[in-house]
Amino acid sequence: NIADSLNEKVNDKHFVDVLKVFGKYSTTWLRKVERYDVNFFLGRSYELAGVFTDSEKIYTETLRKIKKIEGTKEGLERKVNEHLPTQEELYLRLANVNFHLRNYAKAYNSIKKIKNKAKLTEELRIELVTVAAKIYKAQGQNKMAIEYMKKSIKQWDGDKKLLMPAYLELAELYLANKDYVLSEITASKIIDNNKQEIDPQIIEKALITKGDALFKQRKSISSVEVYSELLEKFEKKRPMDRYRYKVGKILFDRGDVRGAEKLWAKLGQDSSNYYQSLANEKIEHKKWQNNYKKYINRIPAMSKTKQR
Repeated sequence: NIADSLNEKVNDKHFVDVLKVFGKYSTTWLRKVERYDVNFFLGRSYELAGVFTDSEKIYTETLRKIKKIEGTKEGLERKVNEHLPTQEELYLRLANVNFHLRNYAKAYNSIKKIKNKAKLTEELRIELVTVAAKIYKAQGQNKMAIEYMKKSIKQWDGDKKLLMPAYLELAELYLANKDYVLSEITASKIIDNNKQEIDPQIIEKALITKGDALFKQRKSISSVEVYSELLEKFEKKRPMDRYRYKVGKILFDRGDVRGAEKLWAKLGQDSSNYYQSLANEKIEHKKWQNNYKKYINRIPAMSKTKQR
């Protein structure tokens, strides 16, 4: 029953709940547990929590054990009684944690060892594509990553809505490679899709990527519209001062000081807020410039010089 519960929580990515279960039963039911799947769940929860070193150790040990029982009577019994991960899934997990640990050679080798992709679920197949692209990108091979992503998307024969993480990765790759128009177009494929069926975090990142791509194309007003949509949808959920400041700065640089002030008024009021300090500095400098111009215009000699 505990294993079934852990399996459900891991699939829902509720890693905190998984760790709570381990904390609760570590001295009783889970003490010296012999099930392979339970240790895998612990490794997965560590990975989701960002504790990559510990998860890498658990995945490596679990993979060793599963290889050992492959094709044996014990292996068949465990497949019936446990929620065993496949070797392909474990190689994917190792690729991901080693990517985050910046062990790119080990991550790439794990990807290469995934021979039978059919043993992966559709979600895991998409993750395989995005992790592989990230490894290429981390090694400075942006063009290879882009071609890999394009080919994988073109050959995808599963549920189209599951492609959204792949489109996001491709949009970010285009942005990093300074292909700003293609980045904008690719991010738009996510934003214009049925938003109710897409992970909100992917929508959020797609809006940021599209806004950045438009800004790089010097389409400042269009980028303001996209960043504004980002603020409207996500500012109540997490801090967005960086983008609120950026929208205000775009307006400020275009001469719309009032519009910028209105936006910046909603920045965090904490004295330690970096973006609030930047905004205040710009507004104060603008006021000083305006007062200086008025002062100069009041001096007769300077007025005559200005007329000449």
